[in-house]
Amino acid sequence: IIVKITARFNQGLECHLTSKASRLEMETTTGSPIQPQGPGNEESHYREANFLIDVPRQILALTKKNFILAYRNRTATFLRVFSSFFFILLIYLVNEALKGRFAADPYYKDYPNPPRKVIDGIPDCTRQASNDNQCYVFGYTPAPDVSGNGYHPDTDYSSVSAFVTSTSATCQPADCDEMFRVHQVVRKIMGQNMINSQVKQIDGSGVVGFRNQSALDDFLFNNPTKVKGAYVFASPNTRTINFVLQVNSTQSTSRGTWSRAYIDLALPMQAMAHKAIASFLNVADNIEIGTQLFAHPAFDVSTFEGTVAPLFLLGCAMFPFVIQMSEVVMERELKLRQALQAMGLYDTAYWLSWHIYQSGMAWLFGFFIWVFGMIFQFRMFLKNDFGVVFLTFWLFGQAMVGLGFLIGAFLSRASQAVTVGFAVFLVGFVLYFMISFGGIPYGGDSSAPFSYDQNMTSGNYTKKTNGDQALAPLIAAIPPTLLIQCIADMGRYTAADTANGIRFSDSDSYCQLSDNCDPDYSINRCWRCFIALYFLYSLIGLYFENILPDAMGVKKPFYYFLLPSYWGLSQAKVTDKVDVIESSTDEDVIAEEGETQARANQPMAHTSAIEIRGLRATFKRGGKAFHAVKCPWYCVEKRQLFALLGPNGAGKTTTINMLTGFLPPTGGNALVCGESIAQAGGMARIRNFMGLCPQFDILWQYLTAREHLVLFGTIKGLAPASLLAEADRRIEEVRLTQSANQYAGSFSGGMKRRLSVAVALIGNPQVVYLDEPTTGMDPINRRHVWDVVEA
Repeated sequence: IIVKITARFNQGLECHLTSKASRLEMETTTGSPIQPQGPGNEESHYREANFLIDVPRQILALTKKNFILAYRNRTATFLRVFSSFFFILLIYLVNEALKGRFAADPYYKDYPNPPRKVIDGIPDCTRQASNDNQCYVFGYTPAPDVSGNGYHPDTDYSSVSAFVTSTSATCQPADCDEMFRVHQVVRKIMGQNMINSQVKQIDGSGVVGFRNQSALDDFLFNNPTKVKGAYVFASPNTRTINFVLQVNSTQSTSRGTWSRAYIDLALPMQAMAHKAIASFLNVADNIEIGTQLFAHPAFDVSTFEGTVAPLFLLGCAMFPFVIQMSEVVMERELKLRQALQAMGLYDTAYWLSWHIYQSGMAWLFGFFIWVFGMIFQFRMFLKNDFGVVFLTFWLFGQAMVGLGFLIGAFLSRASQAVTVGFAVFLVGFVLYFMISFGGIPYGGDSSAPFSYDQNMTSGNYTKKTNGDQALAPLIAAIPPTLLIQCIADMGRYTAADTANGIRFSDSDSYCQLSDNCDPDYSINRCWRCFIALYFLYSLIGLYFENILPDAMGVKKPFYYFLLPSYWGLSQAKVTDKVDVIESSTDEDVIAEEGETQARANQPMAHTSAIEIRGLRATFKRGGKAFHAVKCPWYCVEKRQLFALLGPNGAGKTTTINMLTGFLPPTGGNALVCGESIAQAGGMARIRNFMGLCPQFDILWQYLTAREHLVLFGTIKGLAPASLLAEADRRIEEVRLTQSANQYAGSFSGGMKRRLSVAVALIGNPQVVYLDEPTTGMDPINRRHVWDVVEA
């Protein structure tokens, strides 16, 4: 057992390493010496490593761990799996509101037998500007406007002379006759005005007249918001009256409704004028003018579900990606993966367990989004086959799992993962507008696919031969773009009341160029792309995981997969070489170095458990080489407790990190039970019989003490029959029996260190490394842990 202890020394006092003594006295805070002895004759619970047996067990243990943590971290898991409920609930609420608003609009409704509708009268005016003190229902010309400020026709007259006398009009007889006839027509318009089949007369103050069209135009120009429309009457006589309508076409809103100048104003003004003129000319006293729409299907979807809902569904589908990114990077930040690997975890087991867990979460998300869509009775979920909807969202989740592992390889902190996750989230929203509204690059309701040219004469499509055809596959490499296309298709083929949706058997053939649908990106082919992207991103992510520095700063060469040693086909020969960076003057150290150097390039002594042979760790500091470990030579005998004693920065942790595989040695070698740490295969075999308690606690806050020991025991290869008993024994040894079923996150610092010691000792490994194991412990528990270690 190698133990690291940090000590403070008086200036000028040297500290040296020795393995000559068979007993090592360490003074505790109580002043009582501990007499460490070698490990007892306890039978090891380890068995010979077997890849085919160990990997499935490790995968099962880690996958179980991931699902337990997901269950206990309920908030994040609930948001990840059931976030679709809140998104779909929001869609439902807004959808119902918009249905009430647009349900009767013929543009959004099938009209096989449109009804006839009587045209209503001229609507009241509403002040459009805050400085308007008066508004007018309509204006007209000609009128006896003597003052030039407008004339208000509020009185009926029985004759032309009475009209001219009362209004002080100055006009030629013929002009006065015309002006009087216009006055009579205007008064009839005002008196016969109908709103909702009820007479609603227009008051004289609501109508303004001007002498000629020039004066009317000047008024309209200077007062653009005061008059909604105007009549320009021309040459009225006893048989015909001509008029021209002027309508203010500037759109305005009233209670959220946009005005439509032709329908809301021009038609009513025209209808009221015709009725008034017919009555004036004694053609008919009561005529009814109506409109009837042409029979047609719905031109567009009136529901939020069919227009903006896809944007919410995209956000709903991408939301779990943010949580996934945080989960993956968190273990790297806490160095948990490196600690697990030091205990004998296979990389294959680690990554497969994560992929199984993330795939399971994606499956749950895809299933529940379909369930919630069915509960709220959305057409996209009701009309399309279950397989079409479920596979679309599930396989998209799979593709995002691969993308998450790829991006995670470049990140070192969970906070960075959250930021990047939301950045990808926002990119998806930008792509949504480009694809859904611009039709780029997959086409849309009114635009052909970007990769095709359409002959305007024949209507035939031909595939482009220039670089434009590369845009679609490039954008398809981003999974959200394919999901947007799938949602758009599922919505398009269920929008109309008569639409039947997409059948699973037609998930490829439904997409035709004649419908502006790119057959290269039908829903079925998007599924294939999702699967391909999942594997592609996962493999690229695994590659970058190896060549980029991990949490300990270790990385492999970019060609690592070409090395035979990576596949275990050969091992590089390590030659021991005596290098001296700093000579020692201590006689015991010199003697120990001589004995160890005498066995250079030879098998280690049968009495030794560890032999350090010129181990060296060199780093760059300020552009200069800094030697953290300076080529020491010494051995650690079997059944011995060996202490690395020294001040901060003496290289104790660096030595342990090299012996456990956290850091590759810059030079030299070390043999552990006959295996070399400088060889990949040797280090892998060492991990099978090694125990480790690093400086940091290798614990998950939502796992109990017993679950930790069972997990690490499984990774170390303990026999299943003895696993629970061994875990309980180690818990009892470190005095955590009463807290065995409590979450490690609730432990004090000292309790966490005791649990870490138990993790290191589980299974009675042949070699144990303890890096400051008693930090944060009280004196009583510190002494007890030392008793456990020396036993």
